[in-house]
Amino acid sequence: MDRAIEALFLALVSNTVSLENQYVSFLLSIDCLAHPLLVGVTDLPPRNAVSGDYEFTGDEFVAVRLLLIKGNPHEPHMRMSTNSYCQRYSRTLTTP
Repeated sequence: MDRAIEALFLALVSNTVSLENQYVSFLLSIDCLAHPLLVGVTDLPPRNAVSGDYEFTGDEFVAVRLLLIKGNPHEPHMRMSTNSYCQRYSRTLTTP
């Protein structure tokens, strides 16, 4: 699961949106926000009524990734962990 979370954060800090929205939608659908860094994240767009899966458009993904990077506002230690994790990978993406 750690590799999937690592890939999730790489998708969240991506400069572009190509397949990242689909990957994050899929991961959140199968994990049901059970990872400690994602527990309690709210305000996500609703799941698809038929499939029960998240299906973020590119525009929704831009808003969703900010929510996921911030983490649960009621769990400051989780929010800090999420932010430092994303910042670490953001730096690796921008370093030549």
